[in-house]
Amino acid sequence: MTVQVTSQLAGSFVVDGTPIRSTGSAWPGTEGEVRDILGALALPVRFLEPFRVVLVQGVLDGAPACLTSAGTVVIGAAFESPRTRLEDLAWQLCHELGHLFDLRYLGNSAWGLAYRSIRRRLDPPERYGGHWPEWPAEDFRLLFGPPEARVAPHKMLDAQRGITPEAVAADLPEIRGLMQAAVLARARPPANRRVVLTIGSRHARVSEGPGTARILEMDVAPHISAGRTWLPVRWVAEALGCRVDWYPPETVVLEEQDR
Repeated sequence: MTVQVTSQLAGSFVVDGTPIRSTGSAWPGTEGEVRDILGALALPVRFLEPFRVVLVQGVLDGAPACLTSAGTVVIGAAFESPRTRLEDLAWQLCHELGHLFDLRYLGNSAWGLAYRSIRRRLDPPERYGGHWPEWPAEDFRLLFGPPEARVAPHKMLDAQRGITPEAVAADLPEIRGLMQAAVLARARPPANRRVVLTIGSRHARVSEGPGTARILEMDVAPHISAGRTWLPVRWVAEALGCRVDWYPPETVVLEEQDR
């Protein structure tokens, strides 16, 4: 992980192909503060590498922080808020890392689909519009960020839509387990990992040796049809450490072994 403090004071420039405009003269933080925040994450930062953090002298035009397509977090000085400078730095950094986590571990994978099925109970697609990516970013911040990053309320709160702090918090324990399982599935699996499925059951048993069994809840159960056994390939493959991609409209599924 690289932390870069840029001397860009004001004007337009480009970071990893992403246009950035900065105005003002304040610094959002220091390299040491960024490293302290990353060191206090409840999820080891190595699971998000490689990435880099760029601190911009001044306020970014349009948003206090952004994530480029190359995995660079760009942070400008905070807008006026009741938070301290360090709290705002931690909030913006962990929020953007949440976007990175979503891209690296959730996306269109089985874990991403499971995550969305949880949050859509609270915020259905017809209501959240184009703001869906903010959900995993904010959940990541609240679940894995240090105390300084958790002082700000969830960005998606909306009492008129019934999205209250209590409603958001109710699903966080389940989401924590799902995000941790997504990391585990993408990590290099031991050679003795086993996945045991039962016809008609959405619960799979994943083990890596005696005393290590855990239950994985799938969105569909294996079944037998016309003398053939049908398995949810993405769930099984990712539990074994494989990568599964789908390229519409051809509906081709590719598996890439992780070891």
